[in-house]
Amino acid sequence: MDKNKKYLKLGLKTIREVYALERLMEEDLTISQIAFEGLSKVSLTAIIDRFEELDLAKRVPSKLDRRKTIITLTDHGRDVVLR
Repeated sequence: MDKNKKYLKLGLKTIREVYALERLMEEDLTISQIAFEGLSKVSLTAIIDRFEELDLAKRVPSKLDRRKTIITLTDHGRDVVLR
């Protein structure tokens, strides 16, 4: 299955969603770190909410800074992206 069909099958509809998911494959990030790379925090909040609904990603408290929340892929999210 080609990459575009895989993302469509997951329910991802925008290039922003695909970009955020692929960045999270590289490393766990805060919303601010992803936004720094060209996406607004407002749109990312909605994207991460959607990822959580699809069990692709989750929010976890930072171990280093209690004020920050880290976005990380779930095991299911990693499996889906690696297929």
